[in-house]
Parts: sequence; structure tokens; C-alpha cells
Amino acid sequence: TTKNFNLQGLPKAVQHTILPSKFKKVYTVDFKSFEPSVAAYMTQDSKLIDLLNQKDGLYDALLSELGLSDELRVFVKRAFIGSFLFGGNFKNPKFKLNQYVSEVQWLDA
Repeated sequence: TTKNFNLQGLPKAVQHTILPSKFKKVYTVDFKSFEPSVAAYMTQDSKLIDLLNQKDGLYDALLSELGLSDELRVFVKRAFIGSFLFGGNFKNPKFKLNQYVSEVQWLDA
């Protein structure tokens, strides 16, 4: 076992040897190109589907579920967006938790 197991880091031949238990499925998500609607469709997760259909958008709906203050919600949202912009690498010197990410930057990422 490992604390920081990374399935994507394994060779494809090894990945294909990982089998789910009976009647289950194994999904892997590459967070560099994660699309929540694809995960919702594949898993038929009713909660995720409901969140995707929120008029405020998925991320605001998820943040409202956390019950955080408005200030903390902004930081969580920026961290989540930063994970996309910098491929999940929060150690990237370009990523700052307090940086503003414009809609243009987000759409260009």
C-alpha cells in the first residue's frame, strides 16, 4: 500500500490488471482534464447530476454544500480553479491561493 497512490502513473498494461469487485466498476480520472459531467454520466451519480443541473453552476453548488464563509469559499474556489490551470500542481510557483483568476484565464486554460 502507499499513501500517495497514483493509478495514472502505472503503465497501461499494469492498470488493466486492476479489476473491480463483482458488479462494480473502476474509474480513473485525470484531473488535468477532468470533466464532471462525464463522471456524472459514467457513474449515474444522482447527487452529482443534481449539482450539475444547478442554475448557479457546479462549483458554487458544491461550495454551498460545504457551509463555509464567503471568504473561505473564494479561497476554495481559487484553489480548485488553480488545480486546473496548473495541472493540479499546487507547488507550482505561479500558483498563489490569493491570486485572482479571470474568466478569460479560466476559459483559456
